Amino acid sequence: MARAKKTPAQAENEVQAAAESVKAAGEAVKAEADKVEAVVKEKAKKAASAAKKTAAGAKKTAEKKTAAKAAEKKIEKAVDEAKKGVAKTAEKAKKTVREAFAPTLEIQLGDGNNYDAEEIKKLCIEHYGKRKVITSMNIYLNAAEKKAYYVVNGKEESYSVDL
Repeated sequence: MARAKKTPAQAENEVQAAAESVKAAGEAVKAEADKVEAVVKEKAKKAASAAKKTAAGAKKTAEKKTAAKAAEKKIEKAVDEAKKGVAKTAEKAKKTVREAFAPTLEIQLGDGNNYDAEEIKKLCIEHYGKRKVITSMNIYLNAAEKKAYYVVNGKEESYSVDL
């Protein structure tokens, strides 16, 4: 069964809807990142508080200068650990934002079937197997033959897989 062609207005509406969806996902990720940052700050405060308590106990039992230096090192360590935690959380948030925008590409070869570009890529990778490490792959579709031809790592040799 042939699909009806979309008007430019319909396509634009779909693009706008997708853009709004991506924007919403980005806002959700930002909100989660803000929550994580608040948790990390709270943990840093607790660690600093614990370090200060340790420093106070050390002042009573050891020389004042030695205890102050030890407490300062513990505070610095706690702050460094908190910074690392914030950096990891920020990196995870960035990754989530990058992954939130994952457009899909469907291909119609004139046979009435839709083919998902990711599925075609997976078929080619599975077909190639573990012969060598794949650093690049170019895929070419032949609608008449209903085949995907692919070239791995820029070599002249090509392979094919039925769709």
